[in-house]
Amino acid sequence: MGGQGGILTPMARVLVVGYGPQAAGFARRLADRGVVVRLAGPDVEEAGSGVEPVVADPFRLATLSRHLAHVTVGCWLMASAPLGQREELAGPRLEAFLRSAVDAGVRGIVYQPPAGSHPSTAVAERLAGRYALGFAVVGEGNGWEEQAIAAVDRLLRR
Repeated sequence: MGGQGGILTPMARVLVVGYGPQAAGFARRLADRGVVVRLAGPDVEEAGSGVEPVVADPFRLATLSRHLAHVTVGCWLMASAPLGQREELAGPRLEAFLRSAVDAGVRGIVYQPPAGSHPSTAVAERLAGRYALGFAVVGEGNGWEEQAIAAVDRLLRR
């Protein structure tokens, strides 16, 4: 079973964790390509067709951990995270999510840092390397969705 644009995903599932219309739009684009997508965040009502919405809080990993079952690639998209929460989401919360993803058997992570931040990805890259977890960082500007789709594709083929 193949999706548009060459993504081959029979049984692969992608968990998209993020905020607002940006994360929902990305999840829909993946679903339109034939990817099985679960969208997790505090405001996922407008997930769209082909996307499984689950209300979860990136600050409470217990609300996310149960949704990592059968996930192949996790996307931690924080460019549109609330201003007062960005530093935490780029550091300790990202690290905790990576550890949960490893424990759940996730094979790869696509990370989009919070907008306007210049976080070090060294900790995340070190953890990804330690656990043989594929890891890709995408930007926040124009073209980020194409970067992220290409990263998901690479990680699914890993």
